[in-house]
Order: sequence, then C-alpha cells, then structure tokens
Amino acid sequence: MQTLSPPPLRDGSAVIPLHSLQPSSCSSSGSCGVSEVITPDDDAPCVGSIALMVTRRCNMSCGHCSVESSPHVKSEPTREELLKTIRDAAQSGVMGILITGGEAMLRGPLVLELLRECCSLGLVTGMTSNGFWGRDANKAEKTLAELREAGLGHLTISYDRYHAEFQGPQAVENIVRAAQKSKFTVRVSVTRERDDEDMARLVAPFDALPGVQLRFYDVQPVGRARKLAGTLRAETGGFCNACGTPALTDDGRMTACNGPSYFSPTFSPLVIGDTREESMHTLLERHSNDPILETIRTFGPEYIKRELESLPGFENFSRPSYAGMCELCLHINSNENAVNALRTHLSQPRLVAYRMAAQRVIEGERCMTWNIDAVNGLAAYRLFLRAALLPVSEWEADAKGILGRADFDWHHQEKHLAQCGLAGPLQDAFATPQMKRWAPKFFTDRLRDQARIDTMRSLVQREAMRRLSDVLGEFGARGVLLKGSGMAAIEMENPPYQISRASCDVDVHIAPKVAAKVRARLLELGWKPDVAEGESEQNDGEHHHQLGGLRFEGVLIEIHQTLLPAYCALPERDMVAKAHPLQDPSMANLSVLSPEGMMLHSVMHGSKHLFSHYLKTAWDMEWIARRYPDLDWKLLAKWANASGMQRGFWVPIVVLTQEFGLSIPAEFLKSAPNDRRARRLEDFSRKYLLKSLRFDFDNNPWMRRAVQLWFCDSTFHRARTLSSFVFGRSSREFRQRRGKEKSELRFLSPKKMRQVWQSWRKLA
Repeated sequence: MQTLSPPPLRDGSAVIPLHSLQPSSCSSSGSCGVSEVITPDDDAPCVGSIALMVTRRCNMSCGHCSVESSPHVKSEPTREELLKTIRDAAQSGVMGILITGGEAMLRGPLVLELLRECCSLGLVTGMTSNGFWGRDANKAEKTLAELREAGLGHLTISYDRYHAEFQGPQAVENIVRAAQKSKFTVRVSVTRERDDEDMARLVAPFDALPGVQLRFYDVQPVGRARKLAGTLRAETGGFCNACGTPALTDDGRMTACNGPSYFSPTFSPLVIGDTREESMHTLLERHSNDPILETIRTFGPEYIKRELESLPGFENFSRPSYAGMCELCLHINSNENAVNALRTHLSQPRLVAYRMAAQRVIEGERCMTWNIDAVNGLAAYRLFLRAALLPVSEWEADAKGILGRADFDWHHQEKHLAQCGLAGPLQDAFATPQMKRWAPKFFTDRLRDQARIDTMRSLVQREAMRRLSDVLGEFGARGVLLKGSGMAAIEMENPPYQISRASCDVDVHIAPKVAAKVRARLLELGWKPDVAEGESEQNDGEHHHQLGGLRFEGVLIEIHQTLLPAYCALPERDMVAKAHPLQDPSMANLSVLSPEGMMLHSVMHGSKHLFSHYLKTAWDMEWIARRYPDLDWKLLAKWANASGMQRGFWVPIVVLTQEFGLSIPAEFLKSAPNDRRARRLEDFSRKYLLKSLRFDFDNNPWMRRAVQLWFCDSTFHRARTLSSFVFGRSSREFRQRRGKEKSELRFLSPKKMRQVWQSWRKLA
C-alpha cells in the first residue's frame, strides 16, 4: 500500500505573483475589435501588465488606503497623457493594462475611451473599483454592459470593513448579479487585519452568489494604514505579489508596485522614474532588470533582509518586528546606503544565476501547479485531505505556501468543504497553530457549525434508514445503501471508527420490481415528495435509474432502481449479489456494497458528474482503501473492465491517485488502459483538476455528454449512451421540469456549435 503522500509542494517564497491579467477576448458580446495592433520593439522588456492610475481622487476616504485617496485630491492626468501612456506601453511590449485609482469610475466616460483604445491595440484589460456605480441595480447592469462593450476583460471590486463605512454590500451584490447574467466573473477583494471578528458579516452577502470569487489580502501599514500597525497580522514571509506589476501614477511616475511604493523617496528602487523625463521602454527595462526588484519578485523581502544582514555594517539593520511585508520592504528600500549595498551584492554572478534559475522554475509553475485556479482547487484540496487524515507534521510545511497566499479564496473553500461533507473530519486540524495562523475566524466557525449540523443530520438519517428497513421488510425486499450513506452505516456499527465524511442525503438501491411500491408505502407513512406529486406518480410504472426523491424530517431520500444510469453498464447483478448485510438488527433489511463495489461505484459516480466534487471522490477512495486493506483488487479490475465505461473508472482512479497520493496499489494501476485515448483522457482530467478550467458543462450539455461518450469503450456503448441522452426518460423529465419543449441534442444553434467546438479543442 502507498501512504497518502502527494507530490512535494513548493515553499510559498518560490511561488510566482498571485495576480496577473488573464488573456481573454475584449468583449464576449461587444463589437470591440483589434484594429491597430502595435508591433513591440524587438528589444522590448518582458513586462506582462502595468497598472494605470487614472486618478488618485476617490469618493471614499478609507482608513487603509495606501495612496491616501479622498474626494479632496484635485490633480489628475489628462486624457491625452493617459492615451499616450497606453500607446507607449503597447509599443514597449506590455500585454495588459489594469485601470485603477483612487476610484477610476469617477472618470467613467474617460475609462470607456481608455478601454476602447486598449482593445484597439490588442491589450488585455482589467479594472479595480469600489463599485459605487452599482448602488442601483439597473445602473449596475447598464454600466457593466458598457464596460464590457468597451473591452473590459476582468473586474475586481473592493469591499471590506473600510469600504463598508461608506457603502453597504448592496452595490457589490448588484454588480455581481449583473455579471452573472452575462456569465462574466467578478472578483471581490477583501482586506483583513489580525482581528477579523466582522469578517463573517462582510462575506455573508456573497453566500447566495456562487459565481463570485473572493480574495483575502492583509492590510499593509502604508499610506493611511500606518495608523493601524498595532492591529495588523504582521506576516512578512513569502514572495511579493505586487512587485511584478509596475504602476503609472497620477503624477506621471512609474513605481515598482501599485500603491505601497507611492510615497517612496526618489532614490528608492521602488520608484522607477518619471515618464516625462524618460521613455516607457527605459523605465520598463529598469523595472525588469533591477537586481533588488528581481529578488523581491522571486524570493520576497524576507530574503532581501537576510542578504542585507549578511553584509558588513548591516548586521543589526532590521527592526525586531514589522507590521507587514510592505513595511519591511519600505524600510529597506528607503535607506540609501542599504539600497547601494544590496545592488552591489545582488549583482554578483552567482546570485544572478541563482535568481534566473529560480525564475525559470517559477515561470513554469505559474502556468501549471501554482496558478490561482490550481491553488484554490487541487493544491488546496490536497492539503485539506491530508489535514483531515494525517498528523500536522505531515502537512504543516505546505500550509504557508497555500493557505498563506492572498488569493486563497476562504469563502469558496468553506462552501466546498461543507458540500463535500468534510467539516467533521477537519475539526482537529482547525485547532492546530498552522490553521489558526492562516484561516479567518469565519472559515473555522462556519465549518464547526456545519460539523454540528452534519452530526444532527446523521441521527435523522439513521432513523430514516431504520424506518426504510421496516418498510422493506413488509415487502420481503432488501435495499443497498450507496455512497456516503453506506460508509456512514459501516462506521456506525463498528466503533471506534475513523470519522467518515457527512452525507447530505440517503441513497439506497432497491430492486425495480418493488422500488415503486416501497416509495408509495413511505408516502402513506407521511414521508414528503421532493418533487411535484403528479410527476412522482409518473415514476411508478417505468423502470429507470432513479425515482422521485422523498423527504424524512428534512433529509432527502433517493431511491435508485439501478446503481448508475444504464449507459454506465456496470456489472450490477454481481455487485449487488456481493453486498454485505448490516449487523444492526434495526436495519436488518439493508446492506452495503462490498469494498470492491463501493470503490467502483464511487469513482464511476464521480465520472458521471465530471469531477464536480473530485475531493469527495478522492476522500471516498482513500477511506475505502484504508478501511479494507484486504480489498480484492483483481475482482475490482474485472468489474471495471466489464463495464461500458471502463475508462470512466480507470482514468480518474489513476489521476486522483497520482495527484492526491492515495493508498491505491501501484500494481493495480498497471491494469489501466495505456493507449493514446487513455492518455488524452488523463490529460483532460489533469487540466480540469490542476487548472480548474471552467468548461461550460452546465450551460452547454453537449460538452458534458461529449466527454461521457469519450469515456465509452465500444461503438455499442456509445450508441447506447447517446440514445439514453436523447430518448431516456430521465432526460425527458429533466427537460420537462425546466420547461424545455425541445431537445438540445436536436436543436443546436450555430453559436452553440461554435462553443462546443472551442471547448472541445480546449479539453481534447
């Protein structure tokens, strides 16, 4: 057996900048087109994007503002200066422009003109705003449409305790809802201090907005926030996010980062120069090649401090403590003697070579393991899985590089872990110093509450199972508990036990000849239908995968007549025949699948839903492998190969084992297909897991079905699967419940066809 040991994770100091503009079309619905692509100079420096401060004026005076914006700031760059800056940036090889302030939308018409200019030059665009223009829902929708039409690529809205002093969350909610209507992602930037007691209140409005991405940044002691130094989290380790994006300030200077370096002295490397005195090309080149900035981007200010203290005369340079990374960086780079000494020291060939090698590694990781989607996806889930199963010594080294990142979306993680039923298994990890250091209080509090809810629900589920067993006895029938329900039942009767994940519902397989009768009897006993009663009655006469759901004391009960839909073609007769009866006399008519059956069913169920909760699947695989060390792997391989979608088993079990380091025998994995199609499917799965690519499965059912067809291993099973999609009763009922009169398989618009083709090329 392997032990849970994933590929090693890099230290946070070697992670590349968190936030960069992502290439995208100027407007998915607009008419903006590239009309004048400027060819960059051959020797243009390599700078991906720059921040453009269109004004330092703001309608708010937030207490943490790094550039001390307020309504009283008067001077701002002219229209002509800003347009020239954009053109010079394009000529110098810049690929993206981030429009910022102050509050950029105080100059709304000019912002639209700047976006159109960027779009015409082929530049990717983004904007940061406080969202004041979203206070009215109609205006929010109209303004967002105008911004997208002009070429806005992505939008970040700032909302936290400081912005809340000037406006509530309604403006942000209106903007997010408007964005969701047009399938446009909005990020919400939330800053926090050491005491984040109000964080739960701040993020609560976004609970009902699943599409929003929240980012949690530490307040840094710069600008007005210098007064907050005693309340900050004082984290100084890791790389610098901001130093990779130079900023053009409102007074024409270029600074090394957007905001924190605004008030730095002119000799500081954080002040690159003045666009009125030097060319854009020269300034960008200086930003790219300065040894101090290169080192901060690669290793962070802590590394700079260590190098400085190794030099004669600077042994006692640093203070005992700093209120944040920016304070440390500003302290070093505001001392002219320290700057000169560091420039000479860091220009040594050995340190230059070391830096270049690290940058190469970082650039590769930027595209793969450490991009923002992967960190909030696979890297996070891998860490939480280990935290739930292993002692802290086995995962603490990885916590900083993942949980310590500013773009770690704690709001999304809390929701996803709760949905996967892992709130309970993670409770011990929440008490560790590592988790207390990084996790916001709202994250651990909510998951502790969820664990209590899961415990109470499990008691109701247990009672539902007992009553279900009694009804099965009336008909001389048996039921087989599936997925989390079966695992929970096993642990209930075998204490002491390793806690299983929580299950939101009770899934049970009942033979088709009695399933409808059992369901009707449960309705007679007062169980409530989960769907309209008229629709439930339609279920009684025809054998298909799943009957209409029932509710017992609020808990959903799903009755399955087959283990999975027919197109999966599992060897169900053999799997059900090997099911083990539960020992609890009160559940005498219920069984659970054999460990081989549980493993096959769990993995294939994950493939059916295209890894929408692959952390749940990985947990189930590890739970089964650990609980049953004598699992018959040969029988499992035989059953998998007998199914109609054997690659729907082999591909995820290979990929999840490798990526999560699960306890699946290497010898067993050798039985997996290893042809070209298997490798392409594994490549797709890794793309989906590692990068969290948002293929449009939900909005374009063709894509979901195309992948499921791809898992099929014969022409017969592909035809059977396609027939099920078109003519199957479940598909018909799905369309009826949503008022769809026409099959999307028969009526496919040219636009949908293009989306299918583009998405298929992306994943294949």
